[in-house]
Amino acid sequence: LQNVLRELEQKKPQLDELVHTAENLRADTNRQQLHGK
Repeated sequence: LQNVLRELEQKKPQLDELVHTAENLRADTNRQQLHGK
């Protein structure tokens, strides 16, 4: 279990980065749709 937790700890920054990127993409898409109307 410790090994799994350690691996998750190491991957967390990458996950945070992915989430952040996804949020930005979604915000950009919403903005484009608003301007498209």
